[in-house]
Amino acid sequence: MLCIALLALVGLTAAVPAFKHSHGTRLGSSAVDAFKTNDTQIGKQGFLDQNLLWTGGIVPYVFSKTFLNEDIERMLVLKAMQGIENATCVRFVQRTNEQNYLQIFADPFRCYSSYGRQVSSPNGQRIGLSISNCFPNGSIGITQHELMFALGFHNEELRLDRDEYVDINWTNIKAANRDLFQKRPSTAFGEPYDFGSILHYGMFDFAIDPTVWTIKPKEKYGDRKIGQREQLSAIDINKINKMYNCDGSAPIKVA
Repeated sequence: MLCIALLALVGLTAAVPAFKHSHGTRLGSSAVDAFKTNDTQIGKQGFLDQNLLWTGGIVPYVFSKTFLNEDIERMLVLKAMQGIENATCVRFVQRTNEQNYLQIFADPFRCYSSYGRQVSSPNGQRIGLSISNCFPNGSIGITQHELMFALGFHNEELRLDRDEYVDINWTNIKAANRDLFQKRPSTAFGEPYDFGSILHYGMFDFAIDPTVWTIKPKEKYGDRKIGQREQLSAIDINKINKMYNCDGSAPIKVA
């Protein structure tokens, strides 16, 4: 169960993990996505290797000292966690002595996260949430976006069947960022393509020319909106519940 005892949630700082996702160039990032793990471990949208999931759906966390004076943003992060908890069996708990845990810190500019449960350094697995860029108008959507990565998901448009639903404008994507749009093999948990996923890129993300699209729904889906960062979609929730066996039929067993 998520606890609101904010003053106890202080961690130390650490080096940025090797495998991370950065939210988008509109936040000033030029980082290349971290699809460097073995492809057999990566899902079409979710990991297949249970060792990259959080044991029993329990995710320990701390706030870095960089959040000490950011009361509003700390509350928004907790609200984002609560939204996931209310819809799934995943639980975020304040870290006591767990070896693997999330350290949530205030990156100067970017919003990013590692994919899945990583073997943490002594100072934890970092999620970077820029105070100025990751909470627009008091929104929790970007935080939930990054938390879904930490739970073990990738972007929706990386599904192997994505070319049936969207077009990619490779000529308007910097060469250094094209790996962000490469499809990955795995499972989508039997769920349909989700234009409304909180993990779907927007039409102009990572654009060389910001007035020209980089990804858009195919003509037959032209009225679909992509890139929302308000809250989890119904399909996002279904996928979390399926990944973490929230119906109780097959409890997760990982090291």
